[in-house]
Amino acid sequence: MLSMKSSVSKEVADAMIASQTYRSNNACQKAELTFDFWRYAWMTKKVDLYLAQYAPDFASENMSHAAWKALRAERINAPKGYIWIGAENKTWSNNAKQYQVTFKQNYKSNLYQDTVIKTLVFEDIGGKCLITKELVISS
Repeated sequence: MLSMKSSVSKEVADAMIASQTYRSNNACQKAELTFDFWRYAWMTKKVDLYLAQYAPDFASENMSHAAWKALRAERINAPKGYIWIGAENKTWSNNAKQYQVTFKQNYKSNLYQDTVIKTLVFEDIGGKCLITKELVISS
């Protein structure tokens, strides 16, 4: 689990990025690692890496993939200070095709903060465990 001071060091994360060793033939067996990497990329404002955790056709409601990517990049880059993403009460489930986590997300930045219950759905796409759905259950 990542904390305010990420438990994934910059060196380890950079090695993960460079080697993609966190991927495997059965990629979503490592969905929890992908989840932590997603949080790390968001908190460190590595927009390209954050977006790379999503399926190529991922889109939010009433928004194309391209429009969603542009909006996410704008929002991630907006706070000039910090972004912190807490994840509590994670509940994992899976079937033959998907892994899913439902959790309490605590978002904090120098400009905004909120808490929501969120679900992320991961699928193995081309040997990579990618987010195919993101649902806010309650705010």
